Amino acid sequence: MTFQEKIRNPSCTLCPMYEEAGHVCLMGEGARKAQIFIVGEAPGAQEDEEGRPFIGSSGKLLTKMLKEVAGIDRKDCYITNVIKCRPPDNSTPGKKDIKICVEEYLVKELESVEPKWVLTLGNSALQGVLGKSGITKHRGNLTKLGDFSVFPTFHPAAVLRNPRYENELVADLRKFGDLVRGEDNAPKTKIKIIRNLKQLKWLDKELFVARGFTYDIETNYLPYWDPNFKIVSIAFSFRAEEAVVVPIYHDESPWKDPAEILHFLGRWMKHKDAKHVAHNGKFDAQGMKNYDIETYQTFDTMLAAHMLDENRSKGLKNLSQFYLQADAYGLGDELKDAHKIPLKKLALYNGRDTDYTLRLYGKMKKELIEEPRVRRVFQRLMMPASNAIVNVERRGVQIDYKRWTERNDIVQANIAKIEKAMLPYVPEHMRADMNFNSHPKVAKWLFEECGYDVLEETEKGAPSSKEAVLLQMQAESREAAILLKFRKWFKYNSTYFRPWMERSDSQKKIHPQYKLYGTVTGRLSCVEPNLQQVPREPFVRSVLGASPGNVWVEADYSQAELRIAAMLAHETRMLRMFQAGEDIHLNTAAETSGKSKDSITKEERKKAKAVNFGFLYGMMPKKFVTYARDNYGVVVSLAEATRVRERFFASYPALHPWHERQKRLAHRYKRVSSPIGRVRHLPDIDSHVDGIRMDAERQAINSPVQSLASDFTLLAMILLEEQGIPVVGLIHDALAFDIPENKLEWALPIIKHTMENLPLKKLFDLEITVPIVVDVSVGTHWSDPTQREWEG
Repeated sequence: MTFQEKIRNPSCTLCPMYEEAGHVCLMGEGARKAQIFIVGEAPGAQEDEEGRPFIGSSGKLLTKMLKEVAGIDRKDCYITNVIKCRPPDNSTPGKKDIKICVEEYLVKELESVEPKWVLTLGNSALQGVLGKSGITKHRGNLTKLGDFSVFPTFHPAAVLRNPRYENELVADLRKFGDLVRGEDNAPKTKIKIIRNLKQLKWLDKELFVARGFTYDIETNYLPYWDPNFKIVSIAFSFRAEEAVVVPIYHDESPWKDPAEILHFLGRWMKHKDAKHVAHNGKFDAQGMKNYDIETYQTFDTMLAAHMLDENRSKGLKNLSQFYLQADAYGLGDELKDAHKIPLKKLALYNGRDTDYTLRLYGKMKKELIEEPRVRRVFQRLMMPASNAIVNVERRGVQIDYKRWTERNDIVQANIAKIEKAMLPYVPEHMRADMNFNSHPKVAKWLFEECGYDVLEETEKGAPSSKEAVLLQMQAESREAAILLKFRKWFKYNSTYFRPWMERSDSQKKIHPQYKLYGTVTGRLSCVEPNLQQVPREPFVRSVLGASPGNVWVEADYSQAELRIAAMLAHETRMLRMFQAGEDIHLNTAAETSGKSKDSITKEERKKAKAVNFGFLYGMMPKKFVTYARDNYGVVVSLAEATRVRERFFASYPALHPWHERQKRLAHRYKRVSSPIGRVRHLPDIDSHVDGIRMDAERQAINSPVQSLASDFTLLAMILLEEQGIPVVGLIHDALAFDIPENKLEWALPIIKHTMENLPLKKLFDLEITVPIVVDVSVGTHWSDPTQREWEG
């Protein structure tokens, strides 16, 4: 009898996984004393049928990659799964199920095999072996556990579903193979710590003659606008495999005046003669600017990585693992008290950052040369935008404290009032511990106690009580209707009013952070706080506005995506309408309803707006029903959505051929490009999962449009900043300004002219064949009803 037969219990009923399994308690296979022990998630259909692990498509891919990438033969490994039965409907196993299988079976397999190395594949295996969750965070990090070392990475099934994960899996398996063979190909960094004036002068001379250098700061983890923000150390690299680290506000710093040392070094940060290279350089620029040191970023490896492949992780640690075969390194939570970390330890971390950045710079510069159009966007748009956004973020957006106080009181009162009004609808036995923000408790209330039909389920199979579900229920459920009101006001409090005040500076300004690498589509993203997701209701938006004595100006590209799509599709009817200045939403309303334009109601035009933006990228009728309801509050039946979709494409006949052309390009080249050269890589176009493949096809259509609209806004920001007009916010296709009243007459014409006449031909060889229109509004607060349109 084999050890697997001794461990296995074919009659196991310890967890629900056995219920639909054809082969209960499927054990692993391989050599009894294999050095390498591989753990996956759970058996698939073929494994369940044949009673062997990893023999389906995932197993074949694993066998191939082990051999070709890691140099490991599968027959030398022991391979098993953390869950021993195929989960019902191929669902993701829960923590309880994993714990049972691990304690009852996996531990015994490990004790029997006694491996030296354990390779975990995917999140469930990570959870089972290390008790951790988050495979993207922990992948590639070697952990010693008793007599063996654990190395987590992605499951091959993740690559089959989403081919964009292949690069990370390749990097991890290559590293794992090196570890198993005892090969150390990780880069080494020689660290020099500057501890006296003689060494400081030596560094000064080195920076003076350097044609370029990388730099990186370590801070005390406070936001740059906090008065207690400090730079703990700064590192430079100007030769491969070397880094120089200067302690600043560190406990072991030798300087009487650390700020003076920073200023001394900062002379080289603003000169444009040398290349200044950093990873996420905007962060370092903000920190240096706190000491009145202007930095000029010329190359950011994070942005370069994003431009070369937007799907991958852009973190320095992950990129170093992929490009340089570096070990996973970091200081974790210790960095929150960076000034207390022993200087040698901090210097090694800080110095590795700059050394690895310098090495990445050399590799990425070569890759960009091979992609000239991408390189042009990087040099002429991304890097200037990164420099400009430093000032945009620092200016911040003003909170009207009086308005905030008054409206915050209303928010709190409404939350309490609605919560009190909801309690009578809750059965008495649930009231004591009822939490209206707990989805499980709300689901139990609505679907078990009230008996409403379950409309959707979560990924784990539980009844869903998300907003989209409640919107469907509200017509027939008073509980759902009042719960929607509660969630609305609670979100106002938890997402806007409270965080805004918590993240405001001494002048009651918030400082949103803009990420040029934040979305795969090329659109700008925003965090802490996210201005782009603030609801349009003036009650919330108009709490923000101009500083005292200034004027709030918003300049919005009118229907930018529709105009760009019409240009790319060569949709002559849409182009003629834009040339004539006609209302495209009104036209669509008339075309899809069969009514004259004069008889179109406000509600019908609103519905047409949903139609234009929904079907522009090929949305199907079923999804449109949900989209129109959730985004525009418009109720449309499936039959009506089907009819309207047909009429939409009949009205604008060039759109559908354009969609098909973009799909063909994506299938052929695995990528599409925007008109200025920004690339959207689409490896998921080859996914064997229909939903993932179809999503990649949709992105082939919408990414070039959405990215170009966003790039219009970025370029406009750069040009207006150069002309001395202070941008304070970027909200989708709009720019916001906080302008002194006495400069308004000068600034407004420049804003409108600059935004409508971007030098796209000069910079990117792009001729725009559709009128670009910018609507400018002026007032005291954002989206305030008193705001007026500026006619020019």
